[in-house]
Amino acid sequence: MEEEYASGDKGLDRILALSDAIFAFSLTLLALNLVVPQLTSGQLNTELQNKLIEMIPSFIVFFWSFFIVSFYWIHHHRLFRYIRRYDGLLIWCNLILLMFITLVPFTTNLNMHYGNLQIAVILSAIFYAIPGLASSGLWHHASKNHLLIDKKLSDHTIRFLRNRNYVAPFVFLISIPFSYIHPYLTIIIWLTSFPLRMILSHRFSI
Repeated sequence: MEEEYASGDKGLDRILALSDAIFAFSLTLLALNLVVPQLTSGQLNTELQNKLIEMIPSFIVFFWSFFIVSFYWIHHHRLFRYIRRYDGLLIWCNLILLMFITLVPFTTNLNMHYGNLQIAVILSAIFYAIPGLASSGLWHHASKNHLLIDKKLSDHTIRFLRNRNYVAPFVFLISIPFSYIHPYLTIIIWLTSFPLRMILSHRFSI
């Protein structure tokens, strides 16, 4: 490990500053996929109501994507509470995570337009899973033999965070075969990632 990667609050602050900026940017871009409908008929109230009803699936996808990005940000924040040092591998794992966080707005747009197509939900599941896998790799590397984390952190807490890392990507990846039955079934399975994490948090609370 290069000495300049070994420690330093300024280095960690830069990693977190870049991460927070990208998470915030991705959350902002999600709203750009929602376009205010243009009204053309004389019955404006009725037309607006109909167009807003037509946009309900788009709003559902927006809220879902917002929760996904928020979910990964919260977990990223929790992991870095315990990270005290950094090295090149941690930086690259973090950059891979951020790269796919920036793709969430694209994935949102894809689902808004083609959520009924198998290839769209398969690609979305993969894109949603990769940040979780990168986060898992980041934590596995940082926590191995307490390499980059607080030396006093208990093994129980390390295992809890490690196991929790895998829940979301596991759900996204196992949902892919269900797309062969129907793409919407895959999307329904994605929603189980939240109760699964709640169950895990209760079962292995720290």
